[in-house]
Amino acid sequence: MYFEYGDKETEYPKRKDKRFTEAMDKIDHIRRALESVLFLSVIRSIVGHQISFAAQRIVQARQTDKLGAVSMETISAASREERWGPRRHAEENGLH
Repeated sequence: MYFEYGDKETEYPKRKDKRFTEAMDKIDHIRRALESVLFLSVIRSIVGHQISFAAQRIVQARQTDKLGAVSMETISAASREERWGPRRHAEENGLH
């Protein structure tokens, strides 16, 4: 089951924004799968937000541990590695 839309649904935003029109024309129709059970969709959305919030708290805690107080001054004075940790994953995968 996919989210169904047509020209009627894309006409208004295309009239309002030239760049949106260009992007829509380039990307073409998007087939977005839908959950068949609304409750399951809501639960997955909530869990996704919870995980994102937990990840954010972990990153903030690590920065506080490394920098002490997190401020413009401590972030500016820290090296990239002190701010974010080593780039091992990116470098190992040629993504640097």
